[in-house]
Amino acid sequence: MATIADPLFDLGTTLGYWNQDDDPDLVKQGIPSITAHPDFISRREFAERYAKKTKRDISYLHFYLTFSYFRIAIVMQQMHYRWKIGATNDERLATFNHSVKVFMEYAYEHSQNKGDFHL
Repeated sequence: MATIADPLFDLGTTLGYWNQDDDPDLVKQGIPSITAHPDFISRREFAERYAKKTKRDISYLHFYLTFSYFRIAIVMQQMHYRWKIGATNDERLATFNHSVKVFMEYAYEHSQNKGDFHL
């Protein structure tokens, strides 16, 4: 997906799907990713490399991460609902309702943090 306008929305979306070894287990289970491996570069390293290469100011990255986590929660809720009403029988979606809560809380946490945030 691409956002026409502010490229930092794309960075936020990328980092929203970026898991780290120190993330809560439900976040890592909600969106499994190779980035959760302890040897993978961190969100912070990725964001800093992005800022250096593009010369963009990432001091308000918490806004974009908040948006990304809310968006992920909404998509997961929609997928869980489709499973619940029988529109799909993919059993992986049965537990997405638990991950939705985690992503909503994670989004709220980022929305309240104006300084150093979990990257």
